[in-house]
Amino acid sequence: ESADPTNASPYYNLGLMLNNARRFDDALAQWDKFIALKSNVAIAFCERGEALDALGRKDEALANFEEAVRNALDDACISAHLARAYREHGRLLDAITVLDHAIAVAPGQSVSYYERGLTYRAMHQNERALSDFGSAIEINPRDFPALLARGALNGDLGAFDAAIADLNTAVEIVPNDWEGYYRRAIVYIGHGDYQSSLDDCGKVLAFWPDNALCLALQWRANVILSNFDAARSNADALIATHLKQYRLYRGAEQYAAGDFASAAAEFGAYTQDTPDDAYGWLWLYLADRALGKDDAAGLKEHAPQGDTWPANLIRYALGASSANSVAASVDVPDPEVRRMRSAEAAFYMGELALVAGDKAKAAGLFEKVVKVGHAAVGPDQAESTYKIDDDLELALAIVALHAKNP
Repeated sequence: ESADPTNASPYYNLGLMLNNARRFDDALAQWDKFIALKSNVAIAFCERGEALDALGRKDEALANFEEAVRNALDDACISAHLARAYREHGRLLDAITVLDHAIAVAPGQSVSYYERGLTYRAMHQNERALSDFGSAIEINPRDFPALLARGALNGDLGAFDAAIADLNTAVEIVPNDWEGYYRRAIVYIGHGDYQSSLDDCGKVLAFWPDNALCLALQWRANVILSNFDAARSNADALIATHLKQYRLYRGAEQYAAGDFASAAAEFGAYTQDTPDDAYGWLWLYLADRALGKDDAAGLKEHAPQGDTWPANLIRYALGASSANSVAASVDVPDPEVRRMRSAEAAFYMGELALVAGDKAKAAGLFEKVVKVGHAAVGPDQAESTYKIDDDLELALAIVALHAKNP
């Protein structure tokens, strides 16, 4: 540090170095010292906000981004940080207001359109999101995040050719980034091109062997293609390097292959290790039903209580609730949660119909799974942030396998 206590520059430079080294606790001490001397430098508040955000101190991060914008109202990059923080706090209209201003004063900054596009997507205003992603790409044709975002959204909307075109460009621009291959793999699997999805995930796994998202996506494609040995290998890799809940994948692979005895044993071991996971007990119940057993004791004992999901679905499996009650549990305000619950409910109700011998009812429910749950990854919430729903991943794979082998 400088011997001059009024010289703030060393604190600023060290803060940047520590942020870049991801030593965020140490960086905060430097930003605090700098801001104590220079309280009107917007970028310092922005950098301190980044450190706080990385440490999970979201409210403090938001306050710093707000202070940064107050000191540099017309800076597009700083406004983008604030908008992202507002989006993570669910303050979507506030994010739009910030980005509208940023675009009005500096219309040539692609980052503002990209962030506004993400915000519109979070609001499920897909046409506006596509328009903003397009504006970002028009300003900067090599805007990798915008190409990924537009490609992913077009994939979710079923515009396969447009999605692949954007994702191909993204991969050409940044060939060593896993996100381009992974998002393209999602679009391929949603379009039914399972081999291309496997290939893209394979490219990621070649340099990142324990990438859970790609292992899970490969598992789904391998199950759909009846490559059960490969699917078991994916499940083994997930179990070895990640949470033990991925034992569900290994059991589901055996279930999909028709080896219900092995599946029941796998689910049984999983429920002993993780007795509080209601889904494990539900899978065990399905495997037992497929074996001709109707022992619901474990499912009854560990069924969640009240209205927490999937309590009504479990009660339906036990014959203690109606389809209408399940539908009421599905109907929640958040559209993404509603989509996932709807797909999961249709899957389990379809499997229950199948083991009961009602193939027509099962087929109708499985069609609903595909319609509303075609992607197990929700809308992009922030750069490089994904939420994967493991149980829906399993359901989608098995439904696709049923469609191949009715």
